[in-house]
Amino acid sequence: MSDTIHIYGCSNSIRGLKQPERPCIGLNRFPVYYPDVDYWMFVDLGDFNDYVKDNYKGQKIVTQKYNFHFYMKHSGIKPHHIFEPNVDLFGSHTIATFALDYAVQLGYKKVVLHGVMDSDYKEVDGKVEWKHFYDDKVHYIEKNRFDEMQRKIDSYRDRIEVVRGCL
Repeated sequence: MSDTIHIYGCSNSIRGLKQPERPCIGLNRFPVYYPDVDYWMFVDLGDFNDYVKDNYKGQKIVTQKYNFHFYMKHSGIKPHHIFEPNVDLFGSHTIATFALDYAVQLGYKKVVLHGVMDSDYKEVDGKVEWKHFYDDKVHYIEKNRFDEMQRKIDSYRDRIEVVRGCL
């Protein structure tokens, strides 16, 4: 087993990616566009119905228990791992913290983040704006929530080496 796992988010910084490095965890919609991932992780309750069930290609599904009980139970798609959501789901959250938790559980020593809060963000009126790699829609989040999510990611540095990837 490699000591390093790659985690792929959806920020605009990975636009033009040819192929993800492996082993890897694809977050949210990443595996819709790059299905060659080892793990597909999503937490938002509507994600399964919106795009997972129609784009599933045998990846190991990692999700929170409410997705399984409300959306996946009768779909024929069996999750590889079900985790208990924490307070992050209801406050300032980023799926990256759940992926970092999972990488630690799997025994990895190093994680390389790609497309996870690593774009050239622009601050506008106390909000941070960003785009996903798969469309040009502009999204906004309060600057203080953005900073809190960044702090949560940085807090993992005492458990696993966290490196920012580049193309």
